[in-house]
Amino acid sequence: MKRWPKLSATCDIASHFILSAEVSMGPKRDTCEAEEILREAHRRIPFRTALLDAGYDAEWVHVLVRKELGAQSVIPPKGGPKTRKWPRQKYRRQMKRRFFKRLYGQRWQIESVFSRHKRLLGSALKSTSWEGQQREIRLRVLTHDLMLLRRGRKSPEGFQQSKSKTHPDSNLFRHLCLSVFIRSEIISFILFVLTPRPAGLS
Repeated sequence: MKRWPKLSATCDIASHFILSAEVSMGPKRDTCEAEEILREAHRRIPFRTALLDAGYDAEWVHVLVRKELGAQSVIPPKGGPKTRKWPRQKYRRQMKRRFFKRLYGQRWQIESVFSRHKRLLGSALKSTSWEGQQREIRLRVLTHDLMLLRRGRKSPEGFQQSKSKTHPDSNLFRHLCLSVFIRSEIISFILFVLTPRPAGLS
């Protein structure tokens, strides 16, 4: 079976910062990386709503987001085999009964993030080894966020892309959070590069 590097990530829809990222070897289910990237994103910038695609459709993902992270989860109830039967689980059944289409429409922002990422940094990896590919992908994610941080500092409107009015103090607080997040991301990348890793694929 052919395998390839797989990047699972979360992003902030207002700034397009990549808040968390996990590199693994595909093909594999999206839910395999869900807990790690959601917890990491929430630790850096606590979010109130998580918009995930159908690949993350699982009751335990809803429970993680709602019960443990204290946020709202919006996931299309389309995962698993196709059937006309309604989901039996509480939150998946809620999604089936009332799905917030207008709110979920903002999920296209992550597609915009990946599109810009590939357009500016390229869509192909230069590294041939698995360890090298991991480092390269993580470095590309870090570069992506640094480019946004630099652009945000030059722009008088900062990172806010929405036309809705935002209180200046809350916008400043967001900038400070993102700056601290970038510093922690740089440290995390340096530690990842310096930490010895076992050879082979796992």
